[in-house]
Amino acid sequence: MAKWIAACTVAWLSAALAGSSTLSASTLDAAKLAAILGPGVELVQRLDGDLNRDGEIDTTYVARDRDGYRVGVVLAYRSEGTYVHDDLQPLRLRSASRQPPLLDRTDEVLRVRHARIGAAMTSAAYRYRYDPYEHEMILIGLDAERGGTSDGDRLRLEWNLLTGEQRVWRGRNAPGDAVVRRSLGERAAKPLWMVHTPDPDALLDAELAASRDPPR
Repeated sequence: MAKWIAACTVAWLSAALAGSSTLSASTLDAAKLAAILGPGVELVQRLDGDLNRDGEIDTTYVARDRDGYRVGVVLAYRSEGTYVHDDLQPLRLRSASRQPPLLDRTDEVLRVRHARIGAAMTSAAYRYRYDPYEHEMILIGLDAERGGTSDGDRLRLEWNLLTGEQRVWRGRNAPGDAVVRRSLGERAAKPLWMVHTPDPDALLDAELAASRDPPR
């Protein structure tokens, strides 16, 4: 009986380990990714990891062309015994900044950080998560900050798209304790795809305009 129990235990552990095993490397090699990017496009950063929890290694990339930067996601999955790579609609960042966007990931949440150099520096951080119903990466959070406004203030906007809440700070110590505007809002009726990510400069400009011309 003891030998039988030990044998069953070993068999169960082996099956569990086999069922939980995942790929340790991406099935998207450099040549396939270059073909997806197309001619005249330079790969700047590549980040591999499972974004949709299917056990396959997906690829997130930053690429540069003559129009600016492109942030894209290529999902990997198996179909009829072969690997398929699905290039989702990318985020386009048209900017004169020489600093490319930076990628990092925590579990299934992808973060893109981008800084723009100009008369006033605007930095932004976008957070995305894969939506299986939309079959796209959707925006779940956006933080934008600008320094060097005409009066020397700093302006910061934090937007949680999962709850609809927005918070805005303005002042020399922004984002300090004083919140200029806090809107609970409502969750968007339709998810916002990565490709439709709003321009953070436009969002900050709208906040500045609203503060200069408050509603009567």
